Amino acid sequence: MKLTQAIPVAFAVSGFAFTAHADQCEKVQTTYQCTDTTANGETATLTLTPEDLDESSDYFTGTVCASSEEELQAAELWMPEHGHGSAPIEFLPPLEGCTGVTNVYFLMPGMWEFRATFADGDTAVFVIHRDGEHGH
Repeated sequence: MKLTQAIPVAFAVSGFAFTAHADQCEKVQTTYQCTDTTANGETATLTLTPEDLDESSDYFTGTVCASSEEELQAAELWMPEHGHGSAPIEFLPPLEGCTGVTNVYFLMPGMWEFRATFADGDTAVFVIHRDGEHGH
């Protein structure tokens, strides 16, 4: 898998480049960590790592954490410009204020929102842009 970093932060998977707002994300080896201030003023983080380290993977796994240590209750990958989402995100058991997520699937290029809702009703939105040609 070819990973690249640019400003804003970018990485490539399956021939597509991903970028995220520079003030939200940073690259740590092959993992991207994004930070957002939630609706209630807490800090939330999202980490995403390719599930498979070859160029055929469009699936990512990671963790969602909140400074309030509230458990993640809902998450979706949403494409606002097209009005649709992706495959349902699956949850892994929570650990120390973080919830594991898997099946995070970027099925086409464009602007995506990773929307997170925590047990106390607080929300965070991480914006990720996938560059490339329309795949379907």
